[in-house]
Amino acid sequence: MDFFVPNAAVYHSDVFVEMMNKIATQPCKFSMKQTDKALIVNVSGVQNVFEALFVLQGLRG
Repeated sequence: MDFFVPNAAVYHSDVFVEMMNKIATQPCKFSMKQTDKALIVNVSGVQNVFEALFVLQGLRG
């Protein structure tokens, strides 16, 4: 199964590429899986929505 739909514009954006690079450099913290409808990024150690937002802000630069 491919993780990305090759023609989807979002997968070619600078923000997406930057996020994937950051996720790839921290395999103990992040894991990814794809369902039929979504690409899911799991972050270990996140206990609440505020911690999740903090991690997301860090991924975006």
